[in-house]
Amino acid sequence: MDVQCLGLARSIFAHGHDGSCYFATRSDTVGDSWLRVAALLTNRLSTAIEDGTILRHEAALLFAHLVNLTLARLGSIRYLASLGPGAKLAFSDNREFLLKLLRDAASTAETW
Repeated sequence: MDVQCLGLARSIFAHGHDGSCYFATRSDTVGDSWLRVAALLTNRLSTAIEDGTILRHEAALLFAHLVNLTLARLGSIRYLASLGPGAKLAFSDNREFLLKLLRDAASTAETW
């Protein structure tokens, strides 16, 4: 729901249940790119969960952050985040995989 608000508002701030804080400002070109990025990451994370690369709860905790990081790499939004302890740990524990995932997702999205 928060991401959908980006279509209506220029900027949004969100405070997660785990203490994470997120701030995003959309560009004029964001359009529906967030839907495509979310679908792409859902597919890639589902595969990673199935093959044991990342735990389901870690993927769920980081999903919105990963979407926003990808949109920021594409220039669709400006994004800042302060992750709560659980999200920081999940990112740290999966850092290598997640950085590759973000690079690959941005590269794929650039071809759309």
